[in-house]
Amino acid sequence: MVPLVGLAELILHLFFARRPPAAEDFLAARPRVEALKRPGDLLLIAPRWLDPHARAALGPALLPLRDLTRPEEARYRRAIVLEAMGQRAQEIAGWREIQRETLGSKLSLAIFENPTPISVVRDLVDEVEAGLAEVTWVFPDREVVCPWKTGQRTVATGLFSHPTMPAQRYVCGGQPWQSVGVTVHDDQDFRPRRCVWAPPPQGGYVRLRFPPGEG
Repeated sequence: MVPLVGLAELILHLFFARRPPAAEDFLAARPRVEALKRPGDLLLIAPRWLDPHARAALGPALLPLRDLTRPEEARYRRAIVLEAMGQRAQEIAGWREIQRETLGSKLSLAIFENPTPISVVRDLVDEVEAGLAEVTWVFPDREVVCPWKTGQRTVATGLFSHPTMPAQRYVCGGQPWQSVGVTVHDDQDFRPRRCVWAPPPQGGYVRLRFPPGEG
């Protein structure tokens, strides 16, 4: 019986060790993450499919939508990674690990530094979101200025259609999708990306002009 009991314990250990963390595991890790996370740090969850569960527990202050829909990781100087099930964050492969600790039985926390961070001089997505651009529909015989409007109805049509139209956007035509604004769309790997929605009109094109930058 003793070998059978030992085998059963081993099987149960392997089963529970491979189970993903629950909401209470992320909630228990929250104070430590809050203590370590600096302004501008990127918080990652590994594996990536645990992002929605982690965000529900940790909240948008630690996992803001802007970070979840980032264009790339190179703009961040430091990353804090909550690792589960023995997984690592492949997005920052090559970054230097400077700290590691265990949080409970399901999570590990690691801090990484970016060896070659880039400095974003100007983010045009931010400028569109703030209404700082000049947007025009251009046709062969005329131009139509798209005014910046706030307080519009947010429109989300679901699958197989355009992405969500934000409440603040440049209104160009009579339909909500005939607008220019910042939204979230899946890339070719089905990862959410914060981007500018700017569909051209039939028979013309859309032009975005930005104010001169400093320097």
